[in-house]
Amino acid sequence: MESTHAPRERQQRDRESQAEAAPKADSTTRTGRRVVSESSMLELPTEEQDRPKGKLGEKVAWLVFALVVVAAALGLTGMGGLFARAEALGARATLDYPRVARWQASEEFVLQLKPGGAQAEILIPKDLLNIFGVEHITPTPVRSVAQEAGTLFVFDRAAAAGEIILHVRALKPAWPQQHKIVVDGAPMVFAPVVLP
Repeated sequence: MESTHAPRERQQRDRESQAEAAPKADSTTRTGRRVVSESSMLELPTEEQDRPKGKLGEKVAWLVFALVVVAAALGLTGMGGLFARAEALGARATLDYPRVARWQASEEFVLQLKPGGAQAEILIPKDLLNIFGVEHITPTPVRSVAQEAGTLFVFDRAAAAGEIILHVRALKPAWPQQHKIVVDGAPMVFAPVVLP
């Protein structure tokens, strides 16, 4: 006959064996992540394992983004910046123009005239007028004549005070190609870019 204490002892042994089989108490690391003891066979990823290795695409995207921001700060995307404007030198004038313009944005071409006769003649070729539409000219020309090569504007030098400003609007996107404005028969070559 089995004693009455035997079932209690068996229950006590079962509880003890279950307690031994159960995982030990979890510990917490400095980062707040829980790490389970080795006896449980369950492993949680650490911070190094959380990040997939070889995120080349993400690194390339960040590099491209950084290059665009630097280009914009330098003025290579239009509308201001260190390299936003350029100068073309000619025998009769100097042209200050936007190196990079934006499509449908207003811009200024500034001609600094060198001393000369009573009038200044400026020929703007058709290919340039196809890219930049002239909205307004300061000072107003004495006359303008449409020619086969483009439009000829005649200015009074005294009224111009040595400076003529062409207020233009970019009509379409354009890659850099050489254009020329002819001032008193002397051409000035320049190559603006119009970004969409």
